[in-house]
Amino acid sequence: MNEIEKLILISKKSAKELSPILKTTEARISEYKTGKRGISVRKLREWCNVLNINIRDCF
Repeated sequence: MNEIEKLILISKKSAKELSPILKTTEARISEYKTGKRGISVRKLREWCNVLNINIRDCF
């Protein structure tokens, strides 16, 4: 399980629900989740802050 899958699991929301909250598209979340696109630590930290999730929980 990668960081984005953990983020989705911890948030208890679907990618569809998260996309407007994270100001991105569902397709982009899917790319991060499947590994087609790498996510930077900066972006992951930003998303965790928005969702009030400790970034350490994603690893």
